[in-house]
Amino acid sequence: MSKGLLDTNIFLHALTHDVHAETCRWLLRSLAEGREKAILDALVVHGLTYVLPRFIKGMSRIDVAQYLTSVIAWDGVVADEELLTEALRLWAAHPVGFIDAYLAARAIREERPVYTRNAADLRLCGATVPDAFPS
Repeated sequence: MSKGLLDTNIFLHALTHDVHAETCRWLLRSLAEGREKAILDALVVHGLTYVLPRFIKGMSRIDVAQYLTSVIAWDGVVADEELLTEALRLWAAHPVGFIDAYLAARAIREERPVYTRNAADLRLCGATVPDAFPS
């Protein structure tokens, strides 16, 4: 069987006491220990950066980034660890959205510009943003 894709709700149910909580906690423990394998997509990381601070009151950007960085490093999690870790670092360090931090991290890694009208946020993260669009 191929590795499955993780959804945001697995992490959220694991934080509750609902009927899905124990199964989700089992899966997350299994991923942490490398007994199971699953793919963590950047879109799910984005969703978690948005929902975790709303779900767990008082959770800061730094707390979220540290937690997700540790998840990305779990033996059973398959992800672009370097890119996601850098995106989380930028997101935690700057008042920008995760997508902007992710694009900046990817642009820097791939030595590409980012075409955007949100130049200030991308430049704040260290990305190159052309002043004019190509014709």
